[in-house]
Amino acid sequence: YLGKDFKVVSSKGHIRDLATSGKGGLGIDVENGFIPTYKVSADKKDIVKELKKLSEMDSMTQLYNRNKYNQMLVNVYPKADRIGVIFWDVNGLKKINDNMGHEYGDFAISAIAGAVLENLAENTRAYRVGGDEFVVIMEKAEEADLREMIRRTNDSINRKNKASKVFISAAFGFAIGSGKEIEKVITDADANMYAEKQRQKAERAE
Repeated sequence: YLGKDFKVVSSKGHIRDLATSGKGGLGIDVENGFIPTYKVSADKKDIVKELKKLSEMDSMTQLYNRNKYNQMLVNVYPKADRIGVIFWDVNGLKKINDNMGHEYGDFAISAIAGAVLENLAENTRAYRVGGDEFVVIMEKAEEADLREMIRRTNDSINRKNKASKVFISAAFGFAIGSGKEIEKVITDADANMYAEKQRQKAERAE
């Protein structure tokens, strides 16, 4: 497929003609939503595999994106016997954006996502489901494993704060249940996260 022309459609609907070469890659155009640069393989299967990967990943955080999340909710998780969900939400993002600028807000999002990604256990995936919201889903989940993952993630966040120009933190909530009730498990984890966020706010106000 070297020397062949391809059309790439961005997330904003822009169309770009691309020519592949053994040395080239796809150009970066973040403003118009085009995918990041990567090396193009002569093997069609490699190209398809790479494009599929890019379509499933959030470029800022390297977590799975909302599209992949929705696919897994329909096709995979309902078949699991036991599912554990951790809901993470970045604290104070609006305040960071307003007082320090959106580049610091983006840093906070990426730093929390990095801490989540660094501490994933086996049979676990992490998704960015909103601007500052992440969902971690573990198959064959045990409460002790979820709590350990949360502990390690918070430890990573604390370490990042030692070298950070902006204080970062996140609220979390978790729940466990049957894969057949995945939507309820997610709702419960989200509710527990919100309760934890309120507790943290009250604690800071004291």
